[in-house]
Amino acid sequence: MQNLEDLYEIRNRNGTFIDEYALGYSARVVRAMSFRTGQDTAFKILRRERINEVDVWPRFVTEVRILTALNKNRVAVRMFDCGFVSDHVNEFPISGHIQSCDLDVDQFISQLPGYREQGWRPYIALELIPLAHNLLKLIRGADGNGTHALRLPTEEGLTLAIQFSDFLQEMHSKNMVYIDHKPEHAYWDGKQLRVIDFNVSQIFKENISAPESASLVRKDMANFVKGVLYTSFTGLDFRYQSQGLAPSARPSDPTNVDKTFGQVNHLDFGMQETLLPQLAALINRAADSSSNMTATEFTDELKKCAAAMGHGRPGYPVTKDATQSREETLKGLAALRDAQNKLEQARDHFLTARELCPEIEENRRLYKATSEFYNHRVLP
Repeated sequence: MQNLEDLYEIRNRNGTFIDEYALGYSARVVRAMSFRTGQDTAFKILRRERINEVDVWPRFVTEVRILTALNKNRVAVRMFDCGFVSDHVNEFPISGHIQSCDLDVDQFISQLPGYREQGWRPYIALELIPLAHNLLKLIRGADGNGTHALRLPTEEGLTLAIQFSDFLQEMHSKNMVYIDHKPEHAYWDGKQLRVIDFNVSQIFKENISAPESASLVRKDMANFVKGVLYTSFTGLDFRYQSQGLAPSARPSDPTNVDKTFGQVNHLDFGMQETLLPQLAALINRAADSSSNMTATEFTDELKKCAAAMGHGRPGYPVTKDATQSREETLKGLAALRDAQNKLEQARDHFLTARELCPEIEENRRLYKATSEFYNHRVLP
């Protein structure tokens, strides 16, 4: 029997978790260095207070099975290891024994009942994705409180949407649905989408009927456009769109997901007059849970919208002017992002100067003015 310290070094032993932007109902996440790989991981472990809730344990099985099925997909977070730890006293795992199943899902599933009886907790060691790329963090802006909420430029938003829709297409083809779509579960570096947290996701039962599976797929598509795309293109929370509020982290409650998404069937894009009308209409079509639109059909329509913006793809013709316009847009976005990065650097220099000589009021003025300028920036 191995000790926890033989396989992992738990970082920040003072109890600091790294899931503040995506608090889970079933689990917490800490940073842990794997001695087998030498890399830091996101160490996801069952919440101590949920250890006796029998309906929570199967969610770890679901997540492990889904991540294994999607292990070659570029969007899904990578799983490095799964297993069980004996420390059930401390919410933050400190010591004790560990049973690693590595990537052997069958072993994990077969051993789960025994370790549950012993009071151990399941864990999953996952790829650690930079928090700076968290979509919720990006949308909420530099101040982090949503006062100056941002939206993705349509150029990037379309790329994210197509990657996400392609991802859902693969999930649906493997009899899986994501369901709990939130900006805090998505990560975006400007080019590549990543998605975390699959323990509220579902795997179709083998005997599920065609109408039942179609209903789950419709729900998944509707939740996707409400929970991720609406926020990406507006900077607003779909639940409070009439109030113009930025999104905030939603603590996961698997019993409340349907209620959260089901109370909204129309999305207001009136405040985004520059958004492609056909794109707004498409998202609203998919937001209607009675729609029969599949991920494949949605991706096709997204690519038509992208073609109107100059995205050239086989089968989706674009005009010469649109192509050249997009080239200029890309140059402009690159220059703007570079300018924002320099502005951030300038702000930090003024902050350091102020801290070194607080009696010099000019540094305070420059820092405040630059911070306000940066908080009102254009791009996330």
